[in-house]
Amino acid sequence: MHTTHRYFLGCLTAAILLHISPLQAQERLTLSKETAVALALQNNMSLAAARITVEQAEARRTQAGRLSNPELKIDYANDRTFNNEGEYRLGIGFEQKFPVTKRLSLLKQIADIEIELAQSEIQNHERYLRREVETNVLIIAQTTEQIELRESQILILQQLAEFVESRVRIGEASNFEVNQIKLELFSVHEEIHELENDRTEEIGHLRHLLGLALDTPLQIDYAYTKPKAAKQLPTVTDSLLREHPAIRQKRLLAQIAGSQTTLAMANRWEDITVGLFLNNNRGVDQPIGRKTDNFLGLTLKVPMPIHNNNQGRIAERRLQQRQFELELEALVLEKRSTAHTLEIKMTNLYKQIDEYEAEVTELVDQNLRDMNDAYESGLISLTELFRTQEQRLKIEIFQLTLLHDYEQSLVDWTATTNLKAQGS
Repeated sequence: MHTTHRYFLGCLTAAILLHISPLQAQERLTLSKETAVALALQNNMSLAAARITVEQAEARRTQAGRLSNPELKIDYANDRTFNNEGEYRLGIGFEQKFPVTKRLSLLKQIADIEIELAQSEIQNHERYLRREVETNVLIIAQTTEQIELRESQILILQQLAEFVESRVRIGEASNFEVNQIKLELFSVHEEIHELENDRTEEIGHLRHLLGLALDTPLQIDYAYTKPKAAKQLPTVTDSLLREHPAIRQKRLLAQIAGSQTTLAMANRWEDITVGLFLNNNRGVDQPIGRKTDNFLGLTLKVPMPIHNNNQGRIAERRLQQRQFELELEALVLEKRSTAHTLEIKMTNLYKQIDEYEAEVTELVDQNLRDMNDAYESGLISLTELFRTQEQRLKIEIFQLTLLHDYEQSLVDWTATTNLKAQGS
């Protein structure tokens, strides 16, 4: 199925789930890996909370780069306490601070980058969530198939126990052999219980990731099969990793640090203050007597960067920018190294899966056919035939483990690189 179609199907499943009635909520919900991821991206509560950071960044952008509020200044004094000649002074004025540098535009620029940073953080959160959901689905599917294989093993052991007990009754076998088989049966039953507990735990965790009710029955629609061919992985280059969310975050942090360095340099000059005032003065001037004077004027305050030129903050921001640049280089190297290691692991696992299917599995199947023929000819006992069948199941269990490891490596590679593999 095409990726777009799968995503649409996932969204449709999620939409239906959101509108089902309480009665329908108890119906079993069957999910593929793709629909589980789509449902998690829509319903996960932690992701929904993280998405608010974008709105917060947008709100900060609205506030960034604004002038400070003007100040109203009122000045009044009189001589009632002293001469009480009716003298007073009344002044009313407004003052406004203005930056002499591009500080406000830098704050807007930083706020714009912070919005991009918040968006990258969301994408990175989605990347981790996708990986966690896919890992959960793979584990649940593997555990289910492991349980089914062990149930087949129990059936073989039960048949073997019945056969040996029949031989005990005619004196051709001992109770010791029966007890050994029963102990082995008990051991396999315990393995199943342990696997069922693991599956219950994984399903519970998956419900949490999908934002589902605790009592929602879940079923995973995923079966392990050998890929027709090894996945074709693109060569991981710096250019392909450029838009990786985690790498983009580091690059944006370095950009913010660079802008903050420029801002620290601009902050060496504090804002100038421009004021407009109106004064009304009444005084006593002998021999004229009382008179009133009115004044309209301007004030200008210019802070001088003499004692504090912000050098410490400038140096700090420059070092922070360099730190993010080095972390960016280290992260790119880490992603490429991890991707290379996982690619080698996938190649080796596919070869191992191929060899097991071509050699070991075929050999065991041939051996089982030969044992069946030998048993029908009376050359071997039924016990030996049962043991061969049990051996075949153990090979299938190991093969299932290899398939799981291969698929999990692909999930890890995709999460590491944020790229898509090709091939069936």
